[in-house]
Amino acid sequence: MTELRQFLFMRGVPSRDKAQILTEIAGEPRMREDMVRVGMGGTDLRYRAEFLDWRAVLDVQFVTTALSRDSVLSLIDAGGFGVGVGEWRPEKRGQNGTYELDTTRDVEVVR
Repeated sequence: MTELRQFLFMRGVPSRDKAQILTEIAGEPRMREDMVRVGMGGTDLRYRAEFLDWRAVLDVQFVTTALSRDSVLSLIDAGGFGVGVGEWRPEKRGQNGTYELDTTRDVEVVR
């Protein structure tokens, strides 16, 4: 994992409010209300955006002497299955936030 962090970089882009984000999410969000645990067993409500049909384009840089293009794509794809993104993703014992690579699109390689 330490080596992977040294060999693989996700480049961010500036957002509308000038904050650095990883990428823009294309899709229509809907508001979701979740009950969450806080403190010593208390509960509260959280309101979060949920994207049912979404897509994103990532700008990935990697060290070519350490990783191949196919291994990077495999790592990103595996992350979509076991880790996911956002709240209530598989990594946090949730059932949302999974993703897969769109194999119908070409991967643009920039040197």
